[in-house]
Amino acid sequence: MDKKIIMWVVIGILFLFALYLVFQTGSGNIATQNVNSETASAVSSASSSAMVGGC
Repeated sequence: MDKKIIMWVVIGILFLFALYLVFQTGSGNIATQNVNSETASAVSSASSSAMVGGC
């Protein structure tokens, strides 16, 4: 009986750790995507404003 309780506690801790890792890496990817999209929009707005009516 004691081994089963210890096993379920270990499984619970590993599950919580896995959830933490999933959300930690997920939020890191979202932050990276936001920075990349802001940089891309800044570059595109800067390049489009440089040429006005020319060919």
